[in-house]
Amino acid sequence: MKTTILFLLSAICAGIAAAQQNNFIPKDPWREIDGEKVYAKGTNWVHFSGRVLEVQPGGIKLMGFYGPPPHYTWLEDEHEFFIANFPYQCAENEMIDARRNFTAKQAGVFTYTTVLGGSATLRKLDYGTPCEIPDEAIQKANAIALRMKLEKETAASEAAYKKKIADVKTFMWLQSLATNGSASAQCGLGLHYLNGQGCETNQELAAKWLKMAAGNGDIEASNTLQRLKP
Repeated sequence: MKTTILFLLSAICAGIAAAQQNNFIPKDPWREIDGEKVYAKGTNWVHFSGRVLEVQPGGIKLMGFYGPPPHYTWLEDEHEFFIANFPYQCAENEMIDARRNFTAKQAGVFTYTTVLGGSATLRKLDYGTPCEIPDEAIQKANAIALRMKLEKETAASEAAYKKKIADVKTFMWLQSLATNGSASAQCGLGLHYLNGQGCETNQELAAKWLKMAAGNGDIEASNTLQRLKP
């Protein structure tokens, strides 16, 4: 029982995490890196936050956290890492809040000279250069939107066609029962003629079958005739 509960909780948490990741929108969604315009989310892209340790011409050094977006956990240990090409002004000891949705691409390591003259390496993340959404991405989005619209229209058309077939079958079934004296079928047939379901709209035939049903004691037919009176 305990194992089942833990499994269910794990599945629920995984579902929530997946939904949050799908809904995560990075700041500066489109970036240019190595001459290519890309969306700043996906494989090798991480969400980062932390305290600024040092500001350099090529980027900033942080003490904090990074991981797949959205990455808000404080349960892990902090570590130093370098953000290349960070485009925003900041100062030492300033906090980069996770809620600002900054992302950067993992780009190997950053080597620097320590105060003692030695060298050290840090994990390097590349922010890239913020840019406008490329034309091909707009065209792709428009194509996807058009395809979804056509699929929706096709599904609606198929549903309407199936309903028409069902209405015709019901109309024929009611005809058979109505001619054999079923009051409820006579009422139903009159309503089909009245509304044009499975047949052409015909006010005279609608009134005929509704009056016949009402004469046989059908309450709905009587009420419908009352509403139809001028």
